[in-house]
Amino acid sequence: MISYVQNSVLSKIDPIVGSAALLVSSYVVGIICIGFGVLPALVDLTGLNLLLTFILLVAHQQGDKRRLIWFAGLAYVIGFAAEVIGVQYGVLFGEYTYGRVLGPKLLGTPFLIGVNWTILVLSVGVLLNKYAKKYNILTKSAVGATTLTAIDFLIEPVATTLDMWSWIGNAVPAQNYLGWFFVSFIMFVLFFKMKINGSNKLAALSLGLIVLFFAVLNLCLETDVDIFVVKGGMIG
Repeated sequence: MISYVQNSVLSKIDPIVGSAALLVSSYVVGIICIGFGVLPALVDLTGLNLLLTFILLVAHQQGDKRRLIWFAGLAYVIGFAAEVIGVQYGVLFGEYTYGRVLGPKLLGTPFLIGVNWTILVLSVGVLLNKYAKKYNILTKSAVGATTLTAIDFLIEPVATTLDMWSWIGNAVPAQNYLGWFFVSFIMFVLFFKMKINGSNKLAALSLGLIVLFFAVLNLCLETDVDIFVVKGGMIG
């Protein structure tokens, strides 16, 4: 009888509600445990949280799934390749190395970093298709790239403090943000050219949770990284 009732309740839960609850729970737990020092070691599950976000986003994306998978694959390759170039040669983003938090690496680059790029571009791209559909591809791509670059200003102090990656001299060069804009602009052009036009009820939530997570941790953690360094001076 109990089993029957449980199955009946579960069958009535809207999949989007269940997925949203799972996402919110994972980020809120992360904020509490990492930001407020309840269980700092939970940062080691960052990779699993990235995978969860990616899987749920893809699962709830409407439209041509085959086209979506192609885009996700290409975005992953572009993001991962850009990071390999950055780590190995110090171009695109500047001189930095990855720590242990994001998991196994190839050529000094975590396999999951390409997933991170894909999550951000998919989330923002879906919202731009919804709210800025009257604009052309280059305009939407520029807005998307600017959005991701702005988000990186939130990410950098936290990521460096939590050993996701580290910068030479503990200073983020201005070049990094130019690199973020350039790489994400290419991905957004690809996104819009491939006509990934379907709606996604988790896009705004995913993006909001990512921003909330890093915004709160910026307030909670003691960070001492200089976030914008140019020749002759710095900001941050």
